[in-house]
Formats: sequence, C-alpha cells, structure tokens
Amino acid sequence: MKNSILVLDDEKGMCQSLTTLLLHMGYDVTASTSVKEGLGILAKKFFDIVVSDIVFPDGSGFQIMDYCHDHCPKTKVIAMTGHVSIDSAIESLRHGAYDYIIKPFEFELLHHAIKRALDHQYMEEELLLAGERYKALVEELNEGYFVLEEGRIVFANSVMAHLLQREVSGLIGTALVDLVNPDHQQNFQENLKVLQKCPGTSIIEDITLRDSRGNPRPVEMKISVSKIPHLGATVVGICRDTTEREILWGQLVKAEKLAMMGEMVAGIAHELNNKLTPILGYTEMLVEQPIDEVTARRLGTVHSAALGAKNIVESLLFFAKQEQPKRIMCDINSIVQSAAELVSASFRGSDVDLSVRLDSDVPQLMADPCQLEQVVVNIMKNAFESLNKDGWIEVRAFQENKDVVIAITDNGPGISPEVCSRMFDPFFTTKERGKGTGLGLSICHGIIKSHNGDLSVDSQPGKTVFSIRLPVDCHGCSSVPKEQKKWSCIRPGANRHRILIVDDEVQIAELLREALSEDYDARLATNVEEALEKIGLHSFDLIVSDVKMPGLDGIDFYAKLLEKAPEYCSRIIYTTGVTFDDRTQSFFKETRVPYLSKPFKIKDMMEFVNQFLASDHR
Repeated sequence: MKNSILVLDDEKGMCQSLTTLLLHMGYDVTASTSVKEGLGILAKKFFDIVVSDIVFPDGSGFQIMDYCHDHCPKTKVIAMTGHVSIDSAIESLRHGAYDYIIKPFEFELLHHAIKRALDHQYMEEELLLAGERYKALVEELNEGYFVLEEGRIVFANSVMAHLLQREVSGLIGTALVDLVNPDHQQNFQENLKVLQKCPGTSIIEDITLRDSRGNPRPVEMKISVSKIPHLGATVVGICRDTTEREILWGQLVKAEKLAMMGEMVAGIAHELNNKLTPILGYTEMLVEQPIDEVTARRLGTVHSAALGAKNIVESLLFFAKQEQPKRIMCDINSIVQSAAELVSASFRGSDVDLSVRLDSDVPQLMADPCQLEQVVVNIMKNAFESLNKDGWIEVRAFQENKDVVIAITDNGPGISPEVCSRMFDPFFTTKERGKGTGLGLSICHGIIKSHNGDLSVDSQPGKTVFSIRLPVDCHGCSSVPKEQKKWSCIRPGANRHRILIVDDEVQIAELLREALSEDYDARLATNVEEALEKIGLHSFDLIVSDVKMPGLDGIDFYAKLLEKAPEYCSRIIYTTGVTFDDRTQSFFKETRVPYLSKPFKIKDMMEFVNQFLASDHR
C-alpha cells in the first residue's frame, strides 16, 4: 500500500514540482495552496506525511501542525519555509512538527526527511500494536536505547546493556542517574526537570556513564518525553558510544602536539648540525696527521661520538617528518651489528641473552643506514621490554631469493592476533599511559615501506618473529665493501682554483678554509654583502655557500648572483643544516643546485668540490 502525503504550499509551482517528484517516488500525493483547504482535506482523509509551508495568505502552517497533533497524531508534519529563523524552527517543533527544512532545498533532502518520518511513524505504530515486535525492532538498533519512568529504567535494549557491561535484567529498575558519572549527575537531573516542564523538547548532550566495573563510558545521549498515548511522561533515550570519537580526538591533539614538536626539533637540529660540523671536520683532519696512538684513540672517540650525535639528529628529523631518506650503498651486516651493540647496553645486568647471526654473503643495498638501524634498534628494544627471566633475543641477517631479510626473534609471551593486526597503526600502543606514544612501530613500518620493503610480525606464545624484507637492487649490490677514500683530494690541473666560502658560522668557515687551502686558494666571507663585494674584486672558480644566514641568506644570494653575475649561478654549491622548510626545498628543486648536508665529512666535501671543479660547470 502506498504511503499518502499531503503537500501544502501557497506557491503553485512548488506544489506541482513536489507532487510530480513524490509521485515518481511511488507515493500517493495530494496538494493544496491554502490552510483552509488543507484542513478540510485532513478532516476527510488520513495522511502519513504532511509537507507544509509555514506562511500562508489565509493562515499559518502552525494551524496544520496543531490540527495533526490533536486529530491525527500519527501523521508526521515536515515544515518548510524560506524565512530562515531559529525562532520559527523552535516554534514548529513546539507545534509538533517532526522535521524542519529551509528553502531552497534539494529534493533528496526532503525525501530523506520523509523516509525518516515514515520510519519513525512505523516504530510508533509497532509500539502501540505489539510490544514484542517493538522490542525486536529496538534490538536491531546500533545504539543504546532505554525508557525511563520516574527516573528508573523500565526498558533497555541489549546494546545499552553491553555498553554498561551489564545484563538487561540488571538494568531494569535502576535509577539512570546512579549510572552517570558523578561529575555529570547534577546536569543530567536538571535536564530531566526541563523535559518534564517542556514535554515537546528533546535534549542532546555528551555525558559519561559508568559501567559495572566503574570504567567511564563516554556517550552522546538524546532524551525526550514520549508523546505516545497511555505512556504518560515517559522519558525515551538513545545512547551512542563515543569512545572511538574520543580516541580520534585524542589522536588529533597528539598530532597537533607532534607537529609543534617537529618544528621545534627542526630548529634545534639546524643549530646542532652547525656545531657538529667543525667537530667532525677537525677530528677527521687531525687523525690524518702523524700523532701518537693515545691521541689517535681519543680523537677517534670524539669523532665516533660526533657521528652518533649526527645520527640522533637525523633520526629526530625523520621523526618530525622533515628530512628525506639519504640512501647510499650500505652493508646490512654492519647496520645490524651496530644496532645490536647499541641495544646490548640495555641488557647489562639482566638475564636476557642476545645472539647475532650474520650470513657472510649478504649483499649491500641502496638504503639509509641510519633509518634501518633505527628500525632494528626499535624492534629489539620492544622485544627486550617484553621479556621475563631467562629471555633471549636472536637477530639474523641473510638473503632469501631476491630479498635481504633481517629477522628478530624473542621468546617472550607473544602478541595476540588482535594486537598484531593493529600494531603498525599510528598512535596504537599497549604500553601504560605516558610510557609510549604508539608511533615507534608505525615509523618503522613507514621507513621499511619507503625502502620498497616489508615489515611483518608472526607471533605465538613463547615466540615472536619480526621480519624485515628489503629487495636486492641488482644494479647496485655487492657483497664486497667499497674502498674507503682519503679525505684529501688530488688537485685537478696545475693551477690553484680560487674558491669563495660564504658562511656566518665562523668555525665552519675556518674549517672549510683550512681543508680547502691545501689544494685551492680559499677565501672567506661571513655574509652575502661581503661575498658580493669580493666577487666584484676577484674572479672565483667556485662558491661554497651556507643556506641559512642572518639578513640575506643563501637563497637571496643566488637571486643577487642571477641579477648581477649570472655566470656564478652554475659555479655555486651549498651546505645546509636542514632542508625541511618549503622555501629551501622549492629552491633546490627549481634550481637543481648541488648541496651537501651538515654535518658533513671533510672527505665528502673534498670529493664534492673536486668532482664539481673537474666537471663542465665552470
């Protein structure tokens, strides 16, 4: 049987349009352009839905609503008007309108409101006709549903019971206010009083309930006084669990904090890289000099510590998602061994046994060694934290088909399938509050994916295996380590090339001058203005410039050269502490000017300069 709809609007065009569309949707439609005629039609025939304008020449849509409320309460009225006003919306609801739509509107919006009104009507009819059918229908809801009489629960569906970790029978007769968190009880009771005074209203609020174990359960609750006959002032409520929403909100807050921390980390990293550059450079130069064994050992310790600090800065920058991976040909066995040595310090004094098994034929890969080491260290630390007495961890590196595999195995309690399925999700953690961000394994997963690899976990009680699989690059793999080069270069040609060093960090500028002066005529400028002045007086074969400088920086310098001495734009290379900001990234992308990241090794700088001068850039 078709649902019947009465359309009331003083605009004939609107009546005709709605009639045509609703007939097409399969409804039985009657239309009228006046209140008087509409009331007469309602007196003769029952309609499931009335779609009515509010303003008429001969009356008001509120009259239609009042008539339906008094004489045909099953009929649902949907008000529509072009007069946008909160007051008119509230007034419509007070007169019993089911829904309220503002002109102009899309027909789909009205159709959706009609379908919802028909669904609501059907539920009311089922409640009156058959209590059991009504209960069955309510049980199908995805939200908690309850009915209150004098503040006590007289009906609740299974979703409501599950939400509160109780049986349905255990909820019946319970005062709902006793299930509300103490902080929200007073406000909840005041809302109940408002409903008693204003029967036609509904209240929606976020509130926290307490389950049977006392755990907080945040919900969005809608309560209203039922108008169903014979039920009196019964309060009907719907609860929607907002735990997931609260979690998502918390994740957004975390993300915002991490973004702020990322900006701070990037700024600190820039300063640290500037300070580390002369430390690495001078120790590298000194160990090449004829010195005694003790001094060489001490300098080696300083150099190793500085490299460690450099790796920490690079890890921080990756965490802040500011730096791109720096891929070089690297030895996987060395990376695994280094990671094991770093983590083994945590094992001292414990019963945990660490073993490392490295196949000798593992090929080299194009990868970022710092990032891969970070992944291995993170997984090993997680394994260590999960172990009890007599625990062990085994780390293996081997080649399997076309992949290099790093397998980290422990004999811990194991990881449940539910946790395994989510453990690489951002912000997911099983650690206590405040002891984990839930980002470690997510970052590890991202690092391996950025290397076109795969990170997986296989776990059962007593054995968990994390497997890192990295594809072998057949164009650049070798199981033979590369020959290490001395930092000092062979000067190309018989003439000494003249190089201008531009850097506001005096220590870095002096380091570069000393290193380059052995083979080149190196001169200094501590700012862009001084550099431009020297370029005006002398000719230079190469300019080595910093990017970040006070006043005019390296990017401004390039623009000045482009304007005044464009020939130098093909004779300039840059050094930079970070490349995280959009301006610097865009500059290097657009100009394709070569650069070397700080802190750099002297041998890398010398090779960089030597290759540049030997090329066709000059």
